[in-house]
Amino acid sequence: MNWTRRSMLVLPAAALAQRPAAPPARPSIVLILARDLPAWALGCYGNKEIRTPNLDELARAGTRFNNCLAYAPVPEPGRTALLTGSPQGGRSLSDRLGAAGYRCGSFEETAAAVAFAGQQKPGQPFFLTLQLPGAGGPHDSHMSVYANMSFEHQGIMQGAPNAAHGKERLEDVNASFRQAAAAISALDAQLPPLRRTLMERGFFDNTLLIFTSTNGMLLGRHGLWSDARASEPPNLFEEVVQTPMIWSWPGRVPVQAARPELVSSLDFVPTLCDAAGIEGPEGRSYLALATSRALPKGESWRDLAFANHGDVWMARDNRFKLILRENAPSVSELYDLRQDPREFKNGFDDPRYLTVKERLSRELDAWREKPASRIGALRHRMMG
Repeated sequence: MNWTRRSMLVLPAAALAQRPAAPPARPSIVLILARDLPAWALGCYGNKEIRTPNLDELARAGTRFNNCLAYAPVPEPGRTALLTGSPQGGRSLSDRLGAAGYRCGSFEETAAAVAFAGQQKPGQPFFLTLQLPGAGGPHDSHMSVYANMSFEHQGIMQGAPNAAHGKERLEDVNASFRQAAAAISALDAQLPPLRRTLMERGFFDNTLLIFTSTNGMLLGRHGLWSDARASEPPNLFEEVVQTPMIWSWPGRVPVQAARPELVSSLDFVPTLCDAAGIEGPEGRSYLALATSRALPKGESWRDLAFANHGDVWMARDNRFKLILRENAPSVSELYDLRQDPREFKNGFDDPRYLTVKERLSRELDAWREKPASRIGALRHRMMG
């Protein structure tokens, strides 16, 4: 039968009711992926001195996650974990989306990303990744903004004795921080052209726009500069594992919202596959959290995440953080983040936290899936 407007008008109501609803169109996905950018350095995450107006606007237009943790808090391993969902790497998100019919493009220049977006066709979903430098990127164009700032509210400390990677930036830490702040503002300025193109091309309403980072940075906090490599032995302070995660998706993601749950960079690929309606890797999706929907009946979100760099391992829940150093157990750490959010008081040897330490150690052992004999020996050394 040839369907015309006239035949539709005379079709019985019962027949219309029986016609299946058209499936929702798959969203296009735009990922703006920074490196070396900590959540704490953005205005929408509470920073009062570093200016990030466009990221702040993006957060107001959507939902930000207040506890998004990088599994591998250094740039390259962090990118691998985020874009494959596995610490060891594997099939990438772009491979999965490309196989499902998405047009995929990855760029390191905003102009090229804008051009790619402008070439897309309505009804054809695309996956665009724009990778940008964060605190270590170009900064000259925004230096004047910070010329007279003292940054006394940033928690900057003098160089720590164990400073390692990036320690040369601590010789004049205020000047270094001024450059980092300018670089972050320069990154922020890259957002408007891409958002404008999405709107002008009519893609914005069905585009999931995400901003995140591969890893955080200390930028002078704890007397250290860079990421997990900033100290010897390596560190897993909140500043290096906490990354921004901002979602904007009109009609699907609540505006001016914030989620408190712990999510991991390893959860990202399962979540994006869920949003695209395709099969993803093993893992957990936080799409329901991002869209403020109830979790399936009988399920609850478990606030537990892990991180790793070399022989340093972290298990963190919504209050406590355990850091174990396999080759140097005497310098392991435990922090009560509610009482000590800046991680100045190491409670590893405090008997009040023995139960917490044992619980998180078991969780970490299970995550690492080490042979039982080695796990037992490791725990015995760690617990004393």
